Amino acid sequence: MIGTIRLVSGRAGLLFAGWLLLGWAGATHAQTDEEAASAPVIRAVELRLDGSLARPVELRSLLAFGPGERLTESAVRRTLSNLHATGLVQEARILRRPAPEIERGFQFPELEEIVAVVVIRGRVWVEAVELVGSVGRLRSRLSRQLEQRSGAPFEEEKVLAGHSAMLELLRQKGFHRAEVGVEVKQRSQKRTRVIYTVELGERSLLGDIRFSEDPAPLTAAALRTKMGLRSGLPYRQEAITARREKLERWLVRQGFLEAEVGAPTEVFATGSRRVSLVFPLQIGPKIEVHVEGASRRRLQRRGLLPFLEDGRFSESLVAQSCERIEDDFQRRGHYRARAAYRLEDLAEGVVRLTLEVEPGSRYELQSVRLEGNRELDDDELLPLIRTSPKRRLRPGSGRLVTQILEEDLANLRSFYLLQGFFDVEIGPVSITEDGGLLTLEIPIQEGRRRRLVDFEFVGNQLFETETLRSKLPLQRGGPFHPVLLDDSVNIVRALYEDEGYLQASIEPRLDWNDEGTLVDVSLEIYEGPRSTVDRIILRGHKVSRPRAIRHLTGLRSGEVISRRRLLEAERELYRLGIFSRVDVDMVQAGDGLEERDVVVQVEEGRRWRLAYGFSYHSEDGLGSLWSVTRNNIGGRGGRLQLDARGNERDRLFRLIYDEPSVLGTRIPITFTLFREEEEKLLFDVETTGAQIALIEDYGASRLGLLYDYRLVDQIIVPEALVDQGDIDREDRPAEVSSVTGSLFVDRRDDPLVPNSGWSTALRLEYAFPFLDAEAKYLKGFWQQTHFQPLGTFGSVAASLRLGAIEGFDDTVDPDPLVPGSLANARIPVSERFFAGGRTSHRAYERDLLGQPGRTLIPQPGGGVLEVGGNGLMVLNLDYRFPISGDFGGLVFFDYGNVWADWRDFDPGELKAGVGFGFRYRSPVGSIRLEMGWKLDREDFESTDPVLLLSFGDPF
Repeated sequence: MIGTIRLVSGRAGLLFAGWLLLGWAGATHAQTDEEAASAPVIRAVELRLDGSLARPVELRSLLAFGPGERLTESAVRRTLSNLHATGLVQEARILRRPAPEIERGFQFPELEEIVAVVVIRGRVWVEAVELVGSVGRLRSRLSRQLEQRSGAPFEEEKVLAGHSAMLELLRQKGFHRAEVGVEVKQRSQKRTRVIYTVELGERSLLGDIRFSEDPAPLTAAALRTKMGLRSGLPYRQEAITARREKLERWLVRQGFLEAEVGAPTEVFATGSRRVSLVFPLQIGPKIEVHVEGASRRRLQRRGLLPFLEDGRFSESLVAQSCERIEDDFQRRGHYRARAAYRLEDLAEGVVRLTLEVEPGSRYELQSVRLEGNRELDDDELLPLIRTSPKRRLRPGSGRLVTQILEEDLANLRSFYLLQGFFDVEIGPVSITEDGGLLTLEIPIQEGRRRRLVDFEFVGNQLFETETLRSKLPLQRGGPFHPVLLDDSVNIVRALYEDEGYLQASIEPRLDWNDEGTLVDVSLEIYEGPRSTVDRIILRGHKVSRPRAIRHLTGLRSGEVISRRRLLEAERELYRLGIFSRVDVDMVQAGDGLEERDVVVQVEEGRRWRLAYGFSYHSEDGLGSLWSVTRNNIGGRGGRLQLDARGNERDRLFRLIYDEPSVLGTRIPITFTLFREEEEKLLFDVETTGAQIALIEDYGASRLGLLYDYRLVDQIIVPEALVDQGDIDREDRPAEVSSVTGSLFVDRRDDPLVPNSGWSTALRLEYAFPFLDAEAKYLKGFWQQTHFQPLGTFGSVAASLRLGAIEGFDDTVDPDPLVPGSLANARIPVSERFFAGGRTSHRAYERDLLGQPGRTLIPQPGGGVLEVGGNGLMVLNLDYRFPISGDFGGLVFFDYGNVWADWRDFDPGELKAGVGFGFRYRSPVGSIRLEMGWKLDREDFESTDPVLLLSFGDPF
């Protein structure tokens, strides 16, 4: 045994260390090899604590030295940095004393051996923060002003900040003479209490209400009446501010467009509770607004006269309004629209503002021509501009708008610059008129083009040269622009940072030819040291176990560190739902740049949550919902939730337990027990079950494993005659025990309203007999989607769904509603495939796509009963196009069918449908109205189109 680590706590330990030991002053220069070689050898390490540290054992892992090692200056500085980063340490010193002879080693007798003593004085912890005094309903508001929290280290700055914030809040509420005292009571060596004592005193009352200027032609009394403030009312700052703003708006409506009412000056009467208010006031002239050539009400409703609304009148705002008016008329086809204004003094204090609007004739843009472009053709340039001739499916087309045209010219020039045309000139445009038709001609002088000849990398050892080249926008033989070079440098830098080279330096070198049109670029790369995780230091945790936090971050000592990796760690901790704030950052651990400490700062949220609600329905009667949640169970991040929901007909009980880590991994697992009871008109349905789910995300991929046990029992009143065909399939008896594996890969640009990308969903379910469950089958499902953007023309969306079920037990009682010879008769109806409706084949109503006599059973009274099948194929094709703003349209083609047995698949039995619809893109998804027609109609099927109103996209 080379040495030992001892732990000494208490004040005596500190006093002993203070007089016996020699303090270590950390040097700021890097230690040389000679200095390291001459450093003393540590025989033992002693920790001397003052008893204020709640978790002293954790501190041992922060020491950068140990028995048998040398006590270098670098190790000292690193240890001190680690200790202070925890936020638990008020003061730390590292001392040394000669090792006693009995403890000295004999292997290296010539070396100096010492005992290293780490002396730590911990922070004082706040045991409680109390608010004393009769403050009534203000207590919760005052408590929210306090920054110092109980269970956190004592920080004088936060205590004083809370004191100032409470005084300011009380002043705003009218308690100008309130007194707030602060007392800090030291309960023990490591615990303290912070006590705020509040004496409200009497609330101030409003005194005189005056104005700084004569409000002529109005009177002060009239303004006070409109403001609604009068002497004797209780002082409340928010009410005074609201009344002041109300008066300002009223003055603007009266035509005093330059009127301003400022925040009042407060004047206290000596020996009185009264507070007089003096409002800065500026009335300005009364401005009469007249509009010629257009409707003032319509212009104002369209937001084209902002100076009438915000009370900030100026000639510049009026000029902007004229520009807005011209732009608005141009967007409606009046290209020659003109708007001007004039101001006239009518009398003292009265000004007339006249807006003269000349809409002019209505025009339609007939054609847009580009002239002079040779290296870039029209097909490449025209899609870059919004100005275009009239097109049926393109909103805003056929209109020539000056503002849009200027933006288009700027876009063309930017595109040319990025293509290497550094002295390109675009415009001025030429506009010719032929009756009501306009022709736009855009001249282009492309000029010389800069190209990249060669692109080399110097100093790269981590990445292959071709790997770097393939990821960059700057390519050999392609255009050169400084923006492309900057983007390339940033991409290379990001690649190195993701691999831990945080200090990598990338310097471009350019070599131009004499004409300045061809350039060779070399990127000189200094990779520098690779940073890794040294120690993970935790701050702010109270209940959470340090080991659990470190594990759930996914960070490990010695792992390559990057900023992206830190963000992933933050996301993982936030995902638990137990922390209200998480901040993960790195600090330098030692003298070099290779090792970095990671500081994880957390703030724990509430552990208990109660949610409840009430409802009433004319059929179900009075209902209620109760949910109780216990977060961070055992400090490991687990969550237990109990839900109870019920009314006079239905009841649901559910118990959920989420564990963020299973079997030492970071894969979360969820256990669910549920019981649901529903009272139907002629029967009752009881559903009992359990689920175990594991879901893990890997970038854009999600893997899932689900065990599901579900018993659906139907209780029929003996006197009732119930036709099973009238019962929803989810209410029919079923006993299923199954395991389902799933894979979902999402490469779409937006999960709610995708416009580009693709996704793949795979599910494989195996059901087996277990307890009361008897079903035995294998069920597979695959869905592939693809989204192709078409620029301003919209997008094309496609989806293919395939499904198959294979039953393994012919002894299961067949479904009485299905012929016993069919394969789907021995599969629970709730597990079969169905198609038709708003999310599958939109030319058919819900579940009504299938084969007569096999998945659609004819009924004696007419119509069919949908029973589903064991085989599925559905193909969807959508063309989605914009109409105006968030409104768009679509046309679709759907193709598919459902078979009783997946082996019966026959392409000749696929049924087609077409239709169209409208879409509105809301903040939470699409709202769709669609109409579909059958192209392969059976005799029993209706000729009427299917009308569907739905939320969300079909795939």
